[in-house]
Amino acid sequence: MPDRNAELLAADRAARLQAYEAGIAEYHDQHPEAGAHLTRAAIANCRLCDDDGYRGLQACDHVDRTAAAARGSALVRAQLPPRKDQR
Repeated sequence: MPDRNAELLAADRAARLQAYEAGIAEYHDQHPEAGAHLTRAAIANCRLCDDDGYRGLQACDHVDRTAAAARGSALVRAQLPPRKDQR
């Protein structure tokens, strides 16, 4: 026997996704200066964020800053005096 609730949830999800896509398209039509980071394609291609375009609690801009952060941390560590237990 088919699960009626699952069918209703799937239909609701499809309707919400369609409304979201239409809303994003309308937003970009009205705001051509807006970044492409809001598009569904950018979110789908990003390995950093979830399906809603968020990385943790912040909107994802789809830029991986891991390497830059590591370089910055190394530069800061190089300027710090050695720890007492490492002398």
